[in-house]
Amino acid sequence: MDILKCIKDEDDKILVQKNDINGGWKNYFYNLFNERYVILLNANMLDIREDSQNYTFDRQVQESTRGK
Repeated sequence: MDILKCIKDEDDKILVQKNDINGGWKNYFYNLFNERYVILLNANMLDIREDSQNYTFDRQVQESTRGK
């Protein structure tokens, strides 16, 4: 079931072919999470106090044998 019929790309060109639409979304999310999002790390934002460290033991993730 296809609901979305068209989108606009970065240049405001309307994309109507399924492959073009998928590529448009791929480019959008790539740019959103990679190129356009700049992280400015401030050392004062890091919480490195000893009391904030987590030293608890966590079990490793294992495949469940239930239901097999």
